Amino acid sequence: MQIGIIGFGQLGQFAAKHLKNHAEIFAADKFNKRKQAKKLGINFVPIKKAASKDIVIVSVPINQFESTFKEIKDSFKKGALVLDVCSVKVKPAKIMKKLAPKETEIIAAHPLFGPQSGANGIKGLKVVLCPIRTKNLEKIKKFLENKLKLHVIVATPEEHDKSMAKTAILSHFIGRALVNLNIKQQNITEPSFSKLLELKEMLKEDSIELFKDIQKNNPFAKKTRNRFMEEALCLNQAFEEK
Repeated sequence: MQIGIIGFGQLGQFAAKHLKNHAEIFAADKFNKRKQAKKLGINFVPIKKAASKDIVIVSVPINQFESTFKEIKDSFKKGALVLDVCSVKVKPAKIMKKLAPKETEIIAAHPLFGPQSGANGIKGLKVVLCPIRTKNLEKIKKFLENKLKLHVIVATPEEHDKSMAKTAILSHFIGRALVNLNIKQQNITEPSFSKLLELKEMLKEDSIELFKDIQKNNPFAKKTRNRFMEEALCLNQAFEEK
């Protein structure tokens, strides 16, 4: 089996590291990342060659997803399985369904972990699969469960984004505020503060672009942010009132 990875940033390299023992990996990126590919022992090839493999994983920022997909869609082999790994699912699912050739199978996927949270191993971590157009959902699910030891959740793109709006949207929003505040460990503290530090450390390597993409492209995110801010302001106002 051959897998093409389009976008060889932190997540693309992380995926390649865990997939290379199960398939031949062909990575592509708009930047020259031959050294990173060589270090992992995989192939670095032109983007259209990577897009011509049995399975194609598109691992680019959501703001580059549509333009990248338009660039590679004519290179898909007949019957290929194409997956995205964006942190939102409604938008990329619509793009793939609209642009992918009819004979192409599509699954919108989201690993609920990354290079930081999966640094000590990915066994037992969660991945969401949103089947859009595929006959091989069970085959992919079993591979992820049996070979990579992941916990697979099957959902619709809408179910995914609604759930993430209640969880990740809030944690990333609070975490980015903690990063900007640059909170640090103190001598006198409570265990709850250590949890805030853990959140800050987990998210500090995420780019501001990723943060904005997650917040802007989840159609249910704004409601969650607004509710949180309303509650925070109400709490603060209660102490201001005499």
